[in-house]
Amino acid sequence: MKLNRSRVRATIVLIIVIIGAVFLSSCLMDKNDASALSADKSSVKTSLSVSESSSSSASETSSAETSGSTALSTTASPDTELATVSTTRRATTTAGTTKARQSSSSSKSESSAQESSENTTDKIGSFLSRINSDEQKPVAIPFEVTFSGERTTASTTEKTTKANELDFSNSAFLGNSRVLSVQNYGFAKNVYGKVGLNVKTVFTEKCEGGSVAVIDELKGKSFDNVFIMFGDNECGWSNMNVFEKDYVKVINAVRERVPKANIYVISVLPISEKKSAENEYGYNINSIKAVNEHIKKIAESEGITYIDAASSIKNSKGYLPDEASTDGCHLGKEYTRKWLTYVAKYL
Repeated sequence: MKLNRSRVRATIVLIIVIIGAVFLSSCLMDKNDASALSADKSSVKTSLSVSESSSSSASETSSAETSGSTALSTTASPDTELATVSTTRRATTTAGTTKARQSSSSSKSESSAQESSENTTDKIGSFLSRINSDEQKPVAIPFEVTFSGERTTASTTEKTTKANELDFSNSAFLGNSRVLSVQNYGFAKNVYGKVGLNVKTVFTEKCEGGSVAVIDELKGKSFDNVFIMFGDNECGWSNMNVFEKDYVKVINAVRERVPKANIYVISVLPISEKKSAENEYGYNINSIKAVNEHIKKIAESEGITYIDAASSIKNSKGYLPDEASTDGCHLGKEYTRKWLTYVAKYL
């Protein structure tokens, strides 16, 4: 009986040990499963985060992600751990598939973007080629000519041409010695004047070699234009009202003799600074300016054109440049051409 009791006790102890070993083994397995479950959850969460931050391109992918998220959002209980692990693994697989699809979609997008870029480049190249081609085509520009610093349109082309050629064949010049250079340098043939001539003596004095008064040289002739140039020899006159009245008489006399002509009065041209300082007979730059104001007034009252030829040859101080003349008054050929070119604009 004692032996049997001992065996029973030994058997009970062995059973207890076995049970303890089994229980301990079970606990260890449960712990490992929990660790695996936690690792699986972290992996799935990471995969889903990557998947969600990428493009949600396909509805299947969105459903898979939603399933995975739903599976993991539920707290795993001891009774459902194995099911949760299974669901988690499926979600992980789906996420991997999704990532692969997104990678493929990204590659397609890059390919599409590259094709779009190439198309855009081709279009830009075509556009630039068209521009370069257009640049070589003739462009219609409104015709205009620049002359002596002033702009003229096609309607004044004939005037500009005449100015460049200095065609005064149908014009006459009437005045003092300063108009004689027009004839002396061959710019015009119909020049009627004399040294020292003024608005009074034009009715009594004769041209060199002439038989009639200077004013009467216009009788029986036909001109399109008559240019009158007086004022130099009148700068010292004390009564400019007389000058104005006598000038008007000259204009009317021209009208009587050449009724169809356009009449122009030309300003007194400037003199050099040295000549002005001499002030011979009151002939200086200030008296010239005053006389020109009177001539301008006469032109306005008579309805004819005043030509400020002085502006075409004076320097910044208002004087005639020294190189323009040997005596400070009568012009050389170059400056005669300059003021005549200015006058020709009015033809």
